[in-house]
Amino acid sequence: YYFLLMYTVELVAFWADNVWSLSVMVRFIVAFFGGLTIPLSLMPQWGQDILAYTPFPSLASIPVRIFIGDAGLTEFLQAQATLAMWTLPLGITTYLVWRNGVYRYSGVGQ
Repeated sequence: YYFLLMYTVELVAFWADNVWSLSVMVRFIVAFFGGLTIPLSLMPQWGQDILAYTPFPSLASIPVRIFIGDAGLTEFLQAQATLAMWTLPLGITTYLVWRNGVYRYSGVGQ
């Protein structure tokens, strides 16, 4: 999922000159909402409930919790189901951005 997310953001290079700042922003968002910057347990309960339906904890917090033995098979399977649910819409978005970018691309330089 992370590959598709970063790939979609980097495809913006078809239209924009500087995509690096967008990539940094996406990495920050994933780190913050995934629980790498601050633990998700420090967020309010309503925020944790909302984040449970997003792919961000599945990208960062859940793998770390599984590694240290704080999460079990149930949470792992729920994380995989959440990622699978979000992969199809992101894949479609990636395809549409790629298709539109190829048609509008114009090479500049030598």
